[in-house]
Amino acid sequence: VGAIPVLKLHGSLNWGYCEKCDKVEKLDFQKYFSKYEPDPFSGNSSIKIGSQIHEFSHSCKNNYSMGPVIIPPTWYKLSMHNDIYNVWSRAAKELSQASIIVVIGYSLPETDVFFKYLYAMGTLGPNLIQKFIVIDPVSEVLDHFKSLLGHGVNKFIPVQKEFAQDMPEIVKEIYKIIR
Repeated sequence: VGAIPVLKLHGSLNWGYCEKCDKVEKLDFQKYFSKYEPDPFSGNSSIKIGSQIHEFSHSCKNNYSMGPVIIPPTWYKLSMHNDIYNVWSRAAKELSQASIIVVIGYSLPETDVFFKYLYAMGTLGPNLIQKFIVIDPVSEVLDHFKSLLGHGVNKFIPVQKEFAQDMPEIVKEIYKIIR
């Protein structure tokens, strides 16, 4: 079974910025968990990576100056950091080859015209998306995606659940859908 690409188009809690080398880089989760090992028996599953990322160094051996790097849903995202361009470029390539897409935790706000263009450009190829799954507890968000997709998708699957609360059930449901 091949790997499933996970593309975080609006940044991530484990992305930090270094002022010295002017780069955005991700903090490897193994590095983080080697210092902050979660206690599975405490009943507390919170991870404070966003507020602790400055404690870690990255490829230039300097610590992150700030983090997390979160890109707001605006028209021109690439002006934020040039490093984000690679993520969006990869997203367009993956969209053009995808048969199944799963969207989690993105509300598709009206201000994010950039995403709509990315989707349009990425799905111009000959491949029809077989399944497009959106997980969100708000029915209006599911409706926004349905109207965006139009006829370029064989099957739209809205999952109206809160991802953080229902994660084990959702993972099982996604596994059944993509099989």
